[in-house]
Amino acid sequence: MSTAALRYAGALAAVVLAPAVVVAAVGAGVFFSTPPADRAVLARVLREQTPLLVVAAVLVVLVAGLLLAAALSRYVGPARRLTGDVRVMLDANPEHRVTPSGPAELRALATALNDLAERHSNVRRDVAEHV
Repeated sequence: MSTAALRYAGALAAVVLAPAVVVAAVGAGVFFSTPPADRAVLARVLREQTPLLVVAAVLVVLVAGLLLAAALSRYVGPARRLTGDVRVMLDANPEHRVTPSGPAELRALATALNDLAERHSNVRRDVAEHV
C-alpha cells in the first residue's frame, strides 16, 4: 500500500471515528455527572435502547465516511489530473496546456499554470530568436 493510500485511509478513519468519540465523551460526561440514583435509571434506559443507539452510531459513522469520500473525490481526482498535465508539460510537451476542471480553486490553479507555461514558452521563443 502506498504512502498516499495510507494517509488517505488514516484520514478517513479519523473523520469517521471522530463523531463516535465525541458522542462517547459527551455520553460519559452526562452519565458520570448525574446523581447515583438517576445513574441507575439512565443505565437501564441505555441497556434497553442499545440496539437503537448502535444503529444510530453506525449511521453517523457511515454518513461521515460518505461525506468525506465525496469531498475527497471532488478534489483528489482533478488534482491528480492536474499533476499529470503538468508532468506532460515538464517532461514531454512544453506546448501542452492544462484543462481546468474540478472545484474553483483547482480551476484557478490550472489557469495560473497555463499562464506560467505560456510565459515560459514566450521566453524560450525570445531566447531562441536572440540566439
